Amino acid sequence: MTKNRKAASADASGQTVTVLDRNGTPIGRTYPRRAKGLVKKCRAEYASDDTIRLYADCPMYNDTEEHTMEINEKINYGENAKTAAEVKREEQINYIYLESREWRVNPDTENQTKFERFFMETPLYGDMKEVLSLGAWSGEWCEIISRNLPLDKGAKYSFVFWLNGGENDRFNERCELHILFTDRPEGVSYRDWEQRQCYKLNRGYTKPLKKYKGWELYSIPFTAGDEFAQLRFVAQYAPMALLRADGPDAYAGLENIPDEYEGLRPQRHNIVFEDGWPTNTRYATKVLAAIAEGKGESDGSGRNHGGGASFPFSKLIDMDGLAEQIAENIDTDDIAEQIADGIDMDEISRRIVRSIDMDEIAGQIADNIDMDEISEQIAENIDMDEIVKRIVRSARE
Repeated sequence: MTKNRKAASADASGQTVTVLDRNGTPIGRTYPRRAKGLVKKCRAEYASDDTIRLYADCPMYNDTEEHTMEINEKINYGENAKTAAEVKREEQINYIYLESREWRVNPDTENQTKFERFFMETPLYGDMKEVLSLGAWSGEWCEIISRNLPLDKGAKYSFVFWLNGGENDRFNERCELHILFTDRPEGVSYRDWEQRQCYKLNRGYTKPLKKYKGWELYSIPFTAGDEFAQLRFVAQYAPMALLRADGPDAYAGLENIPDEYEGLRPQRHNIVFEDGWPTNTRYATKVLAAIAEGKGESDGSGRNHGGGASFPFSKLIDMDGLAEQIAENIDTDDIAEQIADGIDMDEISRRIVRSIDMDEIAGQIADNIDMDEISEQIAENIDMDEIVKRIVRSARE
């Protein structure tokens, strides 16, 4: 009783019994009556008069005994003391799922945004699922946003979704996820937007967890920076398709099936096209498959690109298509203006004069002129009688 009274004086809450895990590490404190009950139910044993050790096979042990006992006392980690609940929260990952009906066009970009929802069969599920389609091949800035999601500030989260497309063959697209933290239950401030986190979902900036027949699984981790978060998808110059995904563990048994020619294609599979890619381009599947079968010639690079055949990249270039893209994107008037603005004709003249060796030029002229030939040509073409007549007429006048 004396020990208990001394312990009680040290802990005004009355939780005087130290709780150890199976390795002997302190994980908190509990009441003497609670400790006695755990020992009586064979869930723990006394390590000393005021300490109990939990059994590993305790039915509540793997479900975090300290939560069941409502232990919120500080665990001794030196200067950075944390509660068991805080430790568990920091280790736990909370998943956020893409719910198609909770997304809407950003009012700030509604005049530009191309966005629609529709059901389609996907190779992922084998039945009809609702897909979000955002963006176009043109340059409109397209943006959709989620509602403001309530978060536990400082906790770890991961946003999971399937993505298709979001790339073009001009390499100038935007395919991004933005995360904005705010203390507002609705809307965001300009400061929230300035502090946003940006994740590029194209060109390998963010690595997908899995690829399956044109779809890529993403799990974007982040730590909550405020009470709420708003998620945004941004697309420009290429449409993207989005589909709800479950947690990554749900796809542990799903075979990874990437595009076998992805290293040779300038853009990803896109549901806009029947085969995933334009059929009339040099990177169409039928073209690459024919080359892989050995029907093409080596490109001279010395590299083998799979299938036992070297790929002739020189024959894969669609020069007409490239010329059209260049013509569409080059403003010749603007280039002419830039050239005119940047040329100093006086300076060019001075450089030309400085670069001319007159002696050398004279030498070259002398080496190449046949004076006898010139004299003969002059003699043949001069009518001396006509010259004399003209001189006489001029004198008389």
